[in-house]
Amino acid sequence: MLRWYGDNSELKTLDGVEVPNILIFGGIAITTESEVNLRSAFHNLKTRYDKSGRFPMKWNFADFKAKFEQRRATVLFDKVLKDQSVWRKEALTLIAETDCKILISCVCCHGKTKDSLKASKAKLSGTVFGNNLMRFPYLATE
Repeated sequence: MLRWYGDNSELKTLDGVEVPNILIFGGIAITTESEVNLRSAFHNLKTRYDKSGRFPMKWNFADFKAKFEQRRATVLFDKVLKDQSVWRKEALTLIAETDCKILISCVCCHGKTKDSLKASKAKLSGTVFGNNLMRFPYLATE
């Protein structure tokens, strides 16, 4: 069976803009067997920082600061954050060695203010999500 996981992000790619000008939706299509192997590899990577290996991890790890503070795990947070260039490279290597497909859809947002972006964000989000979603059935038939 093939599964699809995805998430969206907003990026600023221009100097001087007050709001993000790129909306991106990325995802991964992966078989159950490959997912089990990838999860195991990520768990092993995480056990270098904590014996249990049971903590959230994502590319923008700094987003988790409040969660780690709530759980009084700031030492772990600081250790993982400090070492993020190392584990990011390893994570990319693990993914590259896995039988999976990466799907990415992005759109340039031309809103100059928060209000103008807010007015179009739902439509733009639907567009990038839909573009990504349309590719999944194609991968499932390969």
